[in-house]
Amino acid sequence: AIAAMDLAQVGADGSYIKTVKQADGKVTATAEAADTTPTASSKKMVTSGGVYTALSGKQGTLTTTQLNAANSGITAAKVTSYDTAVTNASTAKGVTDAITGASQLAAGTAGGTYVLTMSKDGTTGAVTYKWEQIDRSY
Repeated sequence: AIAAMDLAQVGADGSYIKTVKQADGKVTATAEAADTTPTASSKKMVTSGGVYTALSGKQGTLTTTQLNAANSGITAAKVTSYDTAVTNASTAKGVTDAITGASQLAAGTAGGTYVLTMSKDGTTGAVTYKWEQIDRSY
């Protein structure tokens, strides 16, 4: 009678006991192989080697730039605002450089009153600056 209660061994490396049942005084167990890689929506356990391999390709630590960004409370709106400010500053520098270059009247220019004018091409958007002498004999 006792020999009838002997059960086959279940489970092995890479598996786990999924269920344990008892019926008529006999206890049975069901083994299931573990996943060797993390899998979305899986209800199985993952082997430690599978976890190690999955994590070994990940970035170990944040860079200083990433850490500063995370700590700054940066948002997509702030990034857009920053990018816009950089573009505007770059455009303003271009205008300043153009005006500075245009502010030098050529040697030998006749005396008088001059006005620095700016014109923008409506098609290409190109901006030009030039000095124009004005008549102040009114």
